[in-house]
Amino acid sequence: MDQLEELFLALFPQRIPDTPNDQEYTRLEQILLERVRADSGEPMVEKLTDFWAEKGEADCRRFFREGLRLGLELVRLL
Repeated sequence: MDQLEELFLALFPQRIPDTPNDQEYTRLEQILLERVRADSGEPMVEKLTDFWAEKGEADCRRFFREGLRLGLELVRLL
């Protein structure tokens, strides 16, 4: 495992802030999942939650890399 991967994994498990915006997003997500469960069943709910989890991790990795690039660029300018 390379050092960037180790750093990302060390920082990744941080809890998402519990802001009112996050609470509203979670509430809407639960409503959507209940509707999907009623219309398409549990297998589709599992596929959807797996997709959201993978997309969330991919977004975190992308933001991490972009932040790291920006930090290195700022250091280079000093």
